[in-house]
Amino acid sequence: MPAPYTPIVISKALVERAGMDDARIDPLKLQKLLFFAHGWHLAIRSRPLLTESFAAWEYGPVVPSIYRAFKIWGAHLIPRDDPDLSRAPDLPPEDNFVPLLIDRVWSQYGGLSGVQLSGMTHRAGTPWSRVRASSSSVSPVIPNEQIRAHFRALARERENDE
Repeated sequence: MPAPYTPIVISKALVERAGMDDARIDPLKLQKLLFFAHGWHLAIRSRPLLTESFAAWEYGPVVPSIYRAFKIWGAHLIPRDDPDLSRAPDLPPEDNFVPLLIDRVWSQYGGLSGVQLSGMTHRAGTPWSRVRASSSSVSPVIPNEQIRAHFRALARERENDE
């Protein structure tokens, strides 16, 4: 199974998926969509989607390399022809799961703003809130096991609601 991927590869796939709906993403929203994609991948496959960890920054879970790549855009939309995205490789064609996951994440969360998604990651009991509450570090890492457990609990809640 091909995962894990560098965060820029998944970022490119998310921006391309948004483009299919003639939508664009700002850096905050991209960070949160990455978190949701990574979380659902951990819950379903029990393996990380990304090669890098999320840090519990003030405004939610952040992949620092993606922050550095797109901070130039601030609160503006990331252009589809951004140089970092243009240089990033595509998902390999043999990976059938991750494109479906990205489509599902976009369908579920793509209509929300970065601020709304950030609010979701800040709720009590989320991996971000637990790490922020228990660490004195400025940029503590959010353990994948906490992310996995959280998204598995979300999956159980959804099953119970149906």
